[in-house]
This record gives sequence, C-alpha cells and structure tokens, in this order.
Amino acid sequence: MRIGMPFITSVVIMTTTHAACSQIINQDYKLDHQIHNGWAVSLGRDVCADGDLLAVSADYDSRTPIEGGGVVYVYDADTGLRLYRLVQDDTEEHDVFGTSLDIADGFLAVGAPGTSEGGSVYYYHALSGAFLRKFVAHDATPSDRFGNAVSMDDGILAVGAYAYSVSGMGRVGQVYLYEAASGMLIDQLLPEEVSAGANYGASLDLHENLLVVGAANDVNDDLVECGAIYIHDLDTNEQAVKICPHDGVELDRFGASVATDGEVILVGSPRDDTPGLNTGSVYVYEAETGEFITKIKSTIINTDGWFGTDVAVEGNIAIVGSYANNSVGLGSGAAYMFDMRTWEQVAQLQPAPTVNNVYEFGSSVALANGKALVGAPREFTINKQFGAAYVFTLPDLECIADVNGDGLLTPTDFTAWVSAFNAGADACDQNADGTCSPTDFTSWITNYNIGC
Repeated sequence: MRIGMPFITSVVIMTTTHAACSQIINQDYKLDHQIHNGWAVSLGRDVCADGDLLAVSADYDSRTPIEGGGVVYVYDADTGLRLYRLVQDDTEEHDVFGTSLDIADGFLAVGAPGTSEGGSVYYYHALSGAFLRKFVAHDATPSDRFGNAVSMDDGILAVGAYAYSVSGMGRVGQVYLYEAASGMLIDQLLPEEVSAGANYGASLDLHENLLVVGAANDVNDDLVECGAIYIHDLDTNEQAVKICPHDGVELDRFGASVATDGEVILVGSPRDDTPGLNTGSVYVYEAETGEFITKIKSTIINTDGWFGTDVAVEGNIAIVGSYANNSVGLGSGAAYMFDMRTWEQVAQLQPAPTVNNVYEFGSSVALANGKALVGAPREFTINKQFGAAYVFTLPDLECIADVNGDGLLTPTDFTAWVSAFNAGADACDQNADGTCSPTDFTSWITNYNIGC
C-alpha cells in the first residue's frame, strides 16, 4: 500500500462525521439613501439580483410628492455604485411601486399593486433603466392587487393578483402569464382546488417551465387553513400539483414565500409553531415529483421570529429570512445560509457593527453570483425609518476534504481519497501543489480536522 503508516493515524481521526460549522458573515457594504432628507422610507421592502445588478425598493418617496408612490434603486453588484433611480411617470397615492421586484434576461419588472387599475407592473431595460411598457390586467377590479408578486424567466413574466375574486369567492387570487417582450397575455392561472380567501398568487417563482405559486391562506383536505403551494408545468399545461404541509395547522401561512431552482422547491411557513409560537419553518420538496425532502429551521429559534419570511436559492446555497428574529436585538431580524446538499445551516448573515437601529433585517432576500442581498426596511437613521439593504459575499461551499462530494466529512472520504491517490486523480491533491503524493494524505487529515 502506497500510503504507509499515516493510515493508522487516519483511523483515530475519522471517528466522527463533520458537519459544516455555522459562521457569522458581515456585509461587504450597505445600500442606503446616502442623503437622509426625509424621503424614501422603507428601503429594502423588496430586493432582487441578477448577474452584476442589484435592485432595492422603498414603498414611499415623498419627492414624488405623493404618499406611497414608491421608488426603486439599481446598483452595480461589485461596487455598490448606484446606477439609477426609478419612479413612475403616472404616480398616484398608495401605488406602492416596488412592492415586488425581479430582474432576469436583462430586464427589470416592478410591481405596483395599489394603482387605480387594480394594480400594475412596470417593465424596464435593466442596465439603462429605460421604461418599456406597463402591464395591467384586462379583467381587473380596483382591489385585485395585481403586481403584488412578479417573477420572470426565459421571456415569460408571471404576475400575482392575490386579492382577485371570482364567482362570489373573495380574495381567491389569480396569476397572469405574459410574453414580456410583446406584452401579450399567454394565460391566466387559477386551479379549481383554490379556496375562497386563499390568496393564490401572494408569492411565486418561475424557473424555465416550472412555476411555483403560493396560497398562504388556502386550506388542506381537512379544511385547515394552513396554506398551500401549486406547482405548474408551463410546457404541458396539466392540472397543477397542490401541496399542503403534512404537519400544517391553522394560520401557519405555508406558501408565504417560495423559491425554486428547477430541482427543489423551498416553501416558507413563517407562522409554523414548532417548536414555538410563530418560530417559522421552511419546507423542501423535490420539484419534479412534489415529494417532501426535509424541513429546515435556524439554529437560533425565537418565538415570533417568522423564519421563512422570504427564501432564495442559487447553486448549492439557500438563504432564508427571519424578519422578526431577536438574534441581535429585539425585532432586529436575521438571515441564514444553508448548504442545499445537506440542508445544514452554514452561516448567519448579520450587519456590522451590531447596532440597535436595525429592524426587520431578512424581510427580503436575493442571491446572484455568490452574493446575497438582504433588505431591512425598518432600519432607523436619524430617528426615522429609512430602511437599508446589505450585500454579502458568501463562502465557497466546495470542501476539499469531502472527496466523494456528498457534503459531509466521513470515513468514506478517506476511501475516496485512496482511490483518487491510486488513480492520480485531481481530488488527490490536498495541498494544492499540483501533484499527487503521500504528503497529500497529511494535508487531507488537516483539511478534515478543519472541517467545511
């Protein structure tokens, strides 16, 4: 055997399984109003990210000067430089422009569910901020809240209208699908199983042909109002798959937030009461089959923490917001990072320095290119609720000692390293010297003990 005596040392070392250790990550930079002169309150109400662009909204901007007009800022993700500011040309009171955001395919969609048309969505060129078109539902009533949620992918725009009513059933909800470039309506979605007051369309996420829609006030088969999600295959247009939590109880608000990467679906249930009142949970399902995978919670559990307020996924990373968590201060909020290969919590995102003026951090979360964007719409500056958003660079989850790539450090990784050593494979090189030699075994032991 080419390894020699170090093998005995390895037997002693590999007696336990190493899971990822949760760490505190502080922001790269903070996005705020720069000049605090009494305008644009609640920055961070929603956030989105794509490529090198970040967008952050505030649902009030007194410079319009119409109450509840709203504003959206777009930034360069690497530098934090503000590129431009968006407001409506047709602003009315309480439009709440910026309630929802999404960037995809080089375009930006901004929801304004309070407009007099029953809600609207404004569509822009993402890099320049040039206005392209306004979407309004053809069958809208003034209270539909069209634009409360938006999501785009592959040229399709999905718009939620959670308060849409039909056939005497109030606030059932509905989702509209548009060809974004032309503005043409493709379809309107409202599954037959949706109950009165379900708020179908309150949350949604579109990935290629997969659309996940939340209905946080829907009922299960036992008529318990725990919430539900609906999974739509836009290629087949088959009847949507409805999922309710297997352990759901009244007012859990399962479906308040959703995210998918096409492989798995994350569903926020921020008022789930296990193990404490409104501590919140996130349920994970297999996207193709709807099969339940696991249920995740943060390592810091607070009563009324609302873990699952918002969720985002990219690559092997999931981010979960917990906007009322007390981890730093009363109502400060929190955001947590999970490794989607193991569903272990690997980090807590936290503003620094730790101060007492940050509130509702984690109300909104987004991921792009290894960065996380987290909104804190009730952050106080000069005794006013201006709000802010924070940008974090996330750690690389690739773990060199995890030779078999299962997301855990176990004795099977030693066997995998031996195989890599004998084959002269890249995974043998544990000290990054470009060669495969017995010294890499010593390095593997060190890497194993450090953990991931």
